[in-house]
Amino acid sequence: MFLLVDECCAKCLVRSCITLGHTAQRTVHVRGLGTGAPDHAIYTFAATGSAVIVTENIRDFVALGRKNGHPGMIFLPSVRPRVQARILRDVIRLVAMPVFKGTFPGRFIEAASDGRIVSFI
Repeated sequence: MFLLVDECCAKCLVRSCITLGHTAQRTVHVRGLGTGAPDHAIYTFAATGSAVIVTENIRDFVALGRKNGHPGMIFLPSVRPRVQARILRDVIRLVAMPVFKGTFPGRFIEAASDGRIVSFI
């Protein structure tokens, strides 16, 4: 899975994704996006490259995804980096479970600050 980590999220999330065997990149390191990239540009890059968006910015990205479709979005709470990394690892492990195999594209997953999945739509 290719995860595109928004700049609002902890820097350590890329390393967490790679440790789990996935490809990950922060938006600030993507040529053409960089620091302060607008949400629609991040969305377009992700949709074109089949990247799952990882962000804290639920409102704007849900609107873009519902309007245009998407390869998947993970919404994380704004918590300490170590906690955010743990929550993302748990979400990735959940989506990798056989019961969810093939059902993630087009889904929104929102996690609460205690790590619970509060929506999977």
